[in-house]
This record gives sequence, C-alpha cells and structure tokens, in this order.
Amino acid sequence: MSWRRLFGGLLLAVLACASAQAKELLWVTGDVTPAARTALVERLAVADGWTFRHSDHRLGLPASER
Repeated sequence: MSWRRLFGGLLLAVLACASAQAKELLWVTGDVTPAARTALVERLAVADGWTFRHSDHRLGLPASER
C-alpha cells in the first residue's frame, strides 16, 4: 500500500467524521460510478437536510506508478 493511498484513506475518515457532525455528505466516486447514481444520492441527501459535495477520482494509476 502506498503512502498516498494510506494518507487518502485517513483524510477521507477525518472528513467523514467532520461531515457527520455538520450534516455534510462527501460523495467520493471513481470512473465507474454512473451519473444517475450520483444524482440519486445528491437528491436523497438534500431531501434529508444534508449538504452534498461530490469528488470524482480516477481509478487508474498514473503512468509513473504502473
């Protein structure tokens, strides 16, 4: 496991804890997540009073790490 993935996981865990207290949903997706699913999650979150943030990350590794 690279240090970048470990750091990213820790950062995501911290954001999740902070989001639970602030009623903010951080939706992190990859290349394979359909736009319709993201729209559904956003609609459900907003309907329940949550602030919705979306972050899309590529699943492939950079050429330098292959």
